Amino acid sequence: MTLNLNKNELQNAVLHNLAAAPDTPKKGQVYFDSAANKVKYYNGTKWVDSVSTEEMNTALGDKVDKVSGKQLSTNDFTNDYKSKVDGIASGAQVNVVETVKVNNAALTPSAKAVNITVPTKTSQLTNDSGFATQTYVNQQIGAIDKLKKSIVSALPSSNIDANTIYLVPKSSTESGNYYDEYMYINSKWELIGNSKTDMTGFVKKQTYQNPALTPSGGVVTWTVTHSLNSQDVCATLMRVSDNAQILCEIVFASSTQVVVKMNASANVAANAYKLVLIG
Repeated sequence: MTLNLNKNELQNAVLHNLAAAPDTPKKGQVYFDSAANKVKYYNGTKWVDSVSTEEMNTALGDKVDKVSGKQLSTNDFTNDYKSKVDGIASGAQVNVVETVKVNNAALTPSAKAVNITVPTKTSQLTNDSGFATQTYVNQQIGAIDKLKKSIVSALPSSNIDANTIYLVPKSSTESGNYYDEYMYINSKWELIGNSKTDMTGFVKKQTYQNPALTPSGGVVTWTVTHSLNSQDVCATLMRVSDNAQILCEIVFASSTQVVVKMNASANVAANAYKLVLIG
């Protein structure tokens, strides 16, 4: 509801006295806060206190009037301190280092700078005892005994080099095992080994890819000849393109042959499958 006084006086009116702000206020609504003894109005967002003349005067009582050209009307910064500040160079810092020394000898500044010469070569230093020169290192490396190898028909009886491995041909040879190896140790010959590599007990792996295969009765047969010399081997047939394992029939025909049979309705291209043998 709207009450229009049509420019007539409202005399002896008293604001609504409340101990707490009313609910659901409207912008411009006022009331007297009886708890705080203040007139409050709603600005559309929150209730705001009205400030009395006494409160305003108290708040402004300690203000300082601005003087043109100055930040403060009086210079509380003493003249003695101002004189010290005027004598400080631009960009100056607190001086905590009073003397710069090298090997306990003080250096004399020149043009506000101290130059410290740092040696860039060891020849500029006074070398201490016990250091190693390149010449010394080369001599020590040269003095290290180096093993040599020599193929001889028989072990020598003179001019024997203790740092030489003498290789004597075997009377009967096998592939990869042609020499006996000797060294002269404590005035006698010592057989230190031979050139044979013993692969006994090691698992071996062999891989074979198929030739072109033609099915017969819906089955292709692939015979693989290997060199594992055993029927106690593991065999896996895999597709080359994705290494997928293929179900098939595998027959260990002999110690050197494996027969693979798998279903096929058409010719099988060469190198489409691989047989992995481990044994």
